[in-house]
Amino acid sequence: EQIYVNGFIHADPHPGNILIRKESDALQLVLLDHGLYTELEEDVRINYCHLWTSLILRKQNDIIKYSELLGAGKYADLLGLILVFRPLQNTDIGLQANLSQSDLKIIRETYHSPTEVMESVNELLQSIPRSVLFVLKTTNLLRSINRTMGAAVDRFSIMARYSMKGLWTQKLGFWGRIARSWSYLKFEITLSFYVWIASLWGKLTFAIG
Repeated sequence: EQIYVNGFIHADPHPGNILIRKESDALQLVLLDHGLYTELEEDVRINYCHLWTSLILRKQNDIIKYSELLGAGKYADLLGLILVFRPLQNTDIGLQANLSQSDLKIIRETYHSPTEVMESVNELLQSIPRSVLFVLKTTNLLRSINRTMGAAVDRFSIMARYSMKGLWTQKLGFWGRIARSWSYLKFEITLSFYVWIASLWGKLTFAIG
């Protein structure tokens, strides 16, 4: 929510910087180490929300559009890959935590060596705004924490829904609000259907052994 809705983030939320204490019979969250706060520019926040919804729905043109608006330039496809582990050519709607074999093949065909990948990533990171770097750092840290906790939550689904929630903060006219409501409904139906299918597939795989 701090990234997609509020646009004001603590970019270093690892366990050593978070304290939970009891205060007047209630639990209180205390944030430590205040050196890595940043505030997202409004256009950056909105474009980042649009990018995430496009990544989930695999809208290739919009992925390129909003990646470029965030400063990715010719590395627009790489920004999406870093965020959701899917190359641009993968058009399957949904979410996944790891690269598939077909995705790895596409990446190998696009980037011919690990050195080329690192050089492209470095150039991408130099081209995007500093505030987006903070977002990427926070996202990567949350990914690491979730993995350490045994993938306790479906972070992709959570971020997908908050990206759409972030778009609701825009001030629009009547017809703009109607269009936004319709987009939200389509997005929620698509995401809920995928989550249901993924859950069903996981149960079947477990049952089969």
